[in-house]
Amino acid sequence: MRVMASQQRIGLRASRKVVLVAALAVGLAAMSQTPCFPHLPLIVNPVPAGKMRLYHYTDEAGYVGIVKCGYIRPSEITLGDACYGSHVYATELGPETPIWKVLQNNYDNDGTLDCRGESRAYRADYVIAFDLEREEAEVFDADGKRSVLGIGKGDKVEIKKAAYHGRAIEAANATGMVRVYCYTDYSGFRQAMESGRIMPSEVTVGSNSHGTYVFATELDPRTEFYKVLDNQYGADAGIPRRGEELRDHARYVVAFDLPRSSVNFVHEEGRSIALIGGGEEIKVQQATYAGVASVIAKMLERLKRTGSYEVDQSLVWLNPRKCSLGDELDHTYDPSDWFQHVDWFQHVLRHNLRYF
Repeated sequence: MRVMASQQRIGLRASRKVVLVAALAVGLAAMSQTPCFPHLPLIVNPVPAGKMRLYHYTDEAGYVGIVKCGYIRPSEITLGDACYGSHVYATELGPETPIWKVLQNNYDNDGTLDCRGESRAYRADYVIAFDLEREEAEVFDADGKRSVLGIGKGDKVEIKKAAYHGRAIEAANATGMVRVYCYTDYSGFRQAMESGRIMPSEVTVGSNSHGTYVFATELDPRTEFYKVLDNQYGADAGIPRRGEELRDHARYVVAFDLPRSSVNFVHEEGRSIALIGGGEEIKVQQATYAGVASVIAKMLERLKRTGSYEVDQSLVWLNPRKCSLGDELDHTYDPSDWFQHVDWFQHVLRHNLRYF
């Protein structure tokens, strides 16, 4: 009798397990066939003044769990997924950033060695964005190679505090803007600022011709100048005279915030190229800022670390219609007027720069 009763209990427990597994399978199948919550278009509003926007990326299963429970749990050290401790991890890289850059930033070597990183490819499909005070975020990796921060002070973070959340591709399209950079030497910079426009030219990468565009890149002024030159000229930077005549060609930069749909991105031979203008000239008045690349690099780095920056108005032109601090500066909207009032010779002596 005891043996029979034991067998009945075992059989009952087994049948319950089968029912639970079957119910779970049905639930997962239904989840994969239908949206787990109503589809709403993402609305990406500008970052409030004085705050920074940080992004937490996850996969679909993680996102569904977060929306269901209402908060993001800190990563657990025991799972090998929190090298800086138990925190909710975030990054400054927005959804408009190419996905491989987000994956490399978030997983570093782990994302490129394990099955070539393909097993991680889906882990940035969803994004949750937070607008925070700078002191609310803890910077873990600030050496310029990765952007890794912790939010929540080691505790869970409520999703209701998010600026927005949803599929990263939809957020990228909702954001819709990308910043690209045109580098040049003093002669090219002077011509652009005095004429108020940057003229297109024939663009050839390797043996491939891409038509007539204004040549730009996603590499910002904080990028080492030799990397900018290598990206700009490729193998051509080595001939003649080892490319020495091109060294000054990354000293000046003009940055544009443009609709992503208007930029033709080319990634060939390890180069990141953004072709803009569609065969037409680009007006400098459309630029967000322009000036000496090294000075802007220091300005951007200080902005990243402290949330504020100082502007040498004689070396950097900020478009007052596009920069949040532009209306506080003694700048004219016309970049050519600004350029005509700059005493460049004094700056050459003061900064010991080879402009001419």
